[in-house]
Formats: sequence, C-alpha cells, structure tokens
Amino acid sequence: MKLWQIPHDKLSRFWPVVAPMLHRAYQRGVLGSTFAELVQDFGNHLAQLWVIVDDVKIVASLATSLEATRDAKFCVVRAIGGTRMREWIHLIEDLESYARTEDCTAMRITGRKGWERVLKNYFQPFVVLEKRL
Repeated sequence: MKLWQIPHDKLSRFWPVVAPMLHRAYQRGVLGSTFAELVQDFGNHLAQLWVIVDDVKIVASLATSLEATRDAKFCVVRAIGGTRMREWIHLIEDLESYARTEDCTAMRITGRKGWERVLKNYFQPFVVLEKRL
C-alpha cells in the first residue's frame, strides 16, 4: 500500500473514484464541515487530496487541510473513506511526515469516536483527536 498526494491540477482525474468514498465519510458523521464545503475547499486549493493505492486500485482516500492558530499550525484530516484500513493505517505516519515538512506542530483528526481506538498515539482534547509532531 502507498499513500499519494494528488496535485490540485490532477484532482478531476481522481474525483469519480474518491468522491463517493469521501462523501460516505461525511454521511457517517464527519464533524466541523460539510461535503459541499470540502469540495469548495478543493476548488480553492485549501484542502489536499490523498489516495491510498494497492498494486491495482485506489482503496481509500483522505482529505486534509493546513490550519493555523496564533500558537500552532495543524494538519487536519477532514475525512477518510475507503476499505481495508488495517492494511494501510500505518501510512498515517507518512501523512505526519508531510505535516512536519509543512511546519505543522500537530495532526488533528475530526470524525467519529471510533478513530480513537485505531490511532493509539492520538488523544482527544475535545471531540478532535490530536497528535503532537
């Protein structure tokens, strides 16, 4: 399995496959925004698209955004959709490496409480899971 960031100018090539995955994630309870807002943020280059591929096909997709406060910069995982998570969950480390190169001080994941069981190094400060980088 590999994690790939999709350049904004290539997003339309991947959209027919990844849109249903991400839309399902929003239907299951992504917090903080709507699917329509995510689509708008992709169009405005405010969100990043990632795909997880096996040897043949895309098995999952992720949407992230880089967000800053006065004190910190975060890489926020806004939605994750797809299948075979046990085979690729370790690739979150690659996403963390990307966040470090973007000078982020932490990762944040908004979503269902179930992520807390899967991402052991993350904690829940409110309804958001976070990992310091």
